Amino acid sequence: MPTHPSDPSALASSASCANLNPLVESPVNRTRIAELESVRGIAALLIVMFHAPGWNTGKEHIGIFQNAYLMVDLFFVISGFVIYKAYANHLNSWSAVWRFQFLRLGRLYPVHLFFLLFFLVTLAIPWPEMKVAFIEQLFLVQALGPTGNAASFNYPAWSISVEFYTYFLFALIAWLAGGGNKSEGAVSQGSLPKRGYLQLIIYSGIAIGAWYSLFENELYGFRDLLRCLAGFFIGCLCAALAVKVRWRWPNYLAPLCFIAIGLFLEFKHNKNLSYDPAIFILTALLILSLVFSRGGWFKKLLHTRPLLWLGEISYSLYMAQLACIFICEGVLRGLYKRFALFGQIEDMLGIHLAYPVTFGDGLIKYGFFIVVLLVVSSLSYYLLERPCREVSRRWIHRPKLIAP
Repeated sequence: MPTHPSDPSALASSASCANLNPLVESPVNRTRIAELESVRGIAALLIVMFHAPGWNTGKEHIGIFQNAYLMVDLFFVISGFVIYKAYANHLNSWSAVWRFQFLRLGRLYPVHLFFLLFFLVTLAIPWPEMKVAFIEQLFLVQALGPTGNAASFNYPAWSISVEFYTYFLFALIAWLAGGGNKSEGAVSQGSLPKRGYLQLIIYSGIAIGAWYSLFENELYGFRDLLRCLAGFFIGCLCAALAVKVRWRWPNYLAPLCFIAIGLFLEFKHNKNLSYDPAIFILTALLILSLVFSRGGWFKKLLHTRPLLWLGEISYSLYMAQLACIFICEGVLRGLYKRFALFGQIEDMLGIHLAYPVTFGDGLIKYGFFIVVLLVVSSLSYYLLERPCREVSRRWIHRPKLIAP
């Protein structure tokens, strides 16, 4: 999912310190491509609509919502693009690899753990029936193969499972393929790390192999992992292309690619998985069109503050969605069943939130749900996700960890 500043130890003058600083605050890492953050926020909302109940609105007949599960694949491609640009030329030792992986853990795990514990408390499932799934969730292995537990507890976390270990594979390849040396800086325009082409050959092999396999309908429990491998390494290849060339694409291509993704979601047959791999190509074209264009109304729209904020909290929003559905369903229905006054108030107002009756009831409940989701996601981001990310950055940058 999403990848997101001065530090006293940054003043260290040794070559090893200079080499490791980018893992915490490299210029590339600090300068994010804002449009991609906004796209990620929009995609997160579409995934929310995919998981949300219909509530008498006819949502199940709207293809863009029914196929919005493919927006997770868009996440994977964007993650590969951002991670490659930020780190590909800094993972030059085993210590750099584990620092990188620790920062990824600090970015993803606290929010995952919070919502895992939320569902552990709220789900009325006997411990013997859930303990294996819970342990797999703790170690983020629930979606790595045919475990049968990828959809347990807070099931959107399946993508965190496969992405975390894909990060590790990326870092190992970057290190072992000789992605850089201690004198090289960040990946810059028109350059690749030494032996970077060996990296790209390996990344290409993984991306093409995983992407091609997704045309099969039966993958014996490995579809989730293959989706991540295909998307992430296609994103890496896009980033390498963006680093190497200086193309300039017309401004109208980005909105056209965005519209093409929307049309694909709307008209794709949602039970035919053999069309799904097209989303990786469409996403790659969207990313490149945003990177290679210089302006236009679409980029200005993606730079608006509400969309940037939505992108900033997108990971918390993605992880909080099921908890908020539980609140809107379980809590409201519980109030309706236990307190007659609640039903009387609904009748007096002519609104039925616990059990929507009309199309209007459903729309109002969606509005209530989105408000709850944004509040919970904001609390998760500002009180948990961002503080834990900053703590992990400070901890990994302690002098003892920087020293050679």
